[in-house]
Amino acid sequence: GKWYKISFFTYGDHSDHDYNNLLGDIKVYPIFSSFKSTNNKIKKLFYILFSIKKYKKLFSRSDVFITNQMRGAWVPLICKILYNKPLITRCGHEWFRNALRDKKFGLSKIVLYFFGYIFELVIYTFSNKIIISSITDKNFINKLFPINNKKIFLIRNYIDTSIFNPENNFSNSKERKKSILYIGR
Repeated sequence: GKWYKISFFTYGDHSDHDYNNLLGDIKVYPIFSSFKSTNNKIKKLFYILFSIKKYKKLFSRSDVFITNQMRGAWVPLICKILYNKPLITRCGHEWFRNALRDKKFGLSKIVLYFFGYIFELVIYTFSNKIIISSITDKNFINKLFPINNKKIFLIRNYIDTSIFNPENNFSNSKERKKSILYIGR
């Protein structure tokens, strides 16, 4: 089969480099590894834009850009435009939809509605493919965004229970401690 080179351009710090030892041929490029940590949004924006220039060779050699959440989708969008490469958007945490679900209301919420909708409209419009995990999300996008339905693909998040399953024999269930592991944002 065909071999693909995979790179992760992350919004992490120097600790993301630790994954390079675990991921084999997959290389991790954390944006904030070269900068001091800051909560200043203007500085963070500068660091991110500088990183696009810093990793120009990585981006120009890439054949496709894939984003995992809306919040970080604007960097692959910029790279798609700069390098004329396909963009696949995997929806995970949509600003606009989550803002609509939130019961709080105020001026900041109105701003979030407006910019969230515009941002997602731009991302969806420029994306070559959109991957969503539920039919509800697909219907939401189709209803509120004027984009081609043929770009949207439903790929559910699931667990293969034939591989990841608890033991069926709980004869010592009183002694067995139960645990739950959640991985996510």
